[in-house]
Amino acid sequence: MEQWRHAALTRRKWRKWFGSDGNWHVGPPIYPGSEVFEDTNAKRAFKTANESGYMAPRFVGEAIGVGRYEAKRLLDAVAGEMKVAWVIYPHIILKDTIWNCRMLHEDDVPGLMENITHWREVLERKFKSKELPPPSNRMRKHMD
Repeated sequence: MEQWRHAALTRRKWRKWFGSDGNWHVGPPIYPGSEVFEDTNAKRAFKTANESGYMAPRFVGEAIGVGRYEAKRLLDAVAGEMKVAWVIYPHIILKDTIWNCRMLHEDDVPGLMENITHWREVLERKFKSKELPPPSNRMRKHMD
């Protein structure tokens, strides 16, 4: 019931899940062993991550020549293999909702760009094995 209240308040249907910390989360779960940047303010959290050499999916996408959505999904594929960090911060209005945002270290961007076909294949394998949720029909067009 709570998730529908959130969807009505934000006017969007975010993929949410209930974490063991008792909060709703938007975004994928944090990969074990990853660096986490946490703050009550999103700008400060992202600034701290940027100062540590991490890039948001939009900038990773621009660097490797793909869209933002595909860059986000590629970061899901490389988590555990490359340095993927997480920026987490609370929603401004929905106090019990946490945003989980993934970021890639700038040193790993050239490796991702050089082997992009390999990582796309890894991503598809993870979709087929149900390790990662596949993109919706609407978002599938942003994967090519």
